[in-house]
Amino acid sequence: MDNGVDKNQPRHYKGDSFVMARYGDQGPYHPDNVYITTNTGNLQDADHTYDRNPKRGPRDVGCRSIHTPYGEYKKIKTAAEQLAVDVTTIYNRMKTRPTEYYYL
Repeated sequence: MDNGVDKNQPRHYKGDSFVMARYGDQGPYHPDNVYITTNTGNLQDADHTYDRNPKRGPRDVGCRSIHTPYGEYKKIKTAAEQLAVDVTTIYNRMKTRPTEYYYL
């Protein structure tokens, strides 16, 4: 065990699993800069408008149009609001049902 974490335990991060998150997804994992939340909460708090690849720099990731079985939307966020689900649910559906949910 290292700092209270058993590194030999398999990690299964489901939506209701607790994770350590950083404020603003920036800085070190230091006690003054972290908080405990669920994996779903961490994804919702994440700054989805920033591409962490330094070669590309900031960009608005959520601005691509998307096709769903219920229609086409200009943004994933809009689709999520109209379908009454989280943005992460839309991303998951795009991975698991690519013929129904895909970028235009």
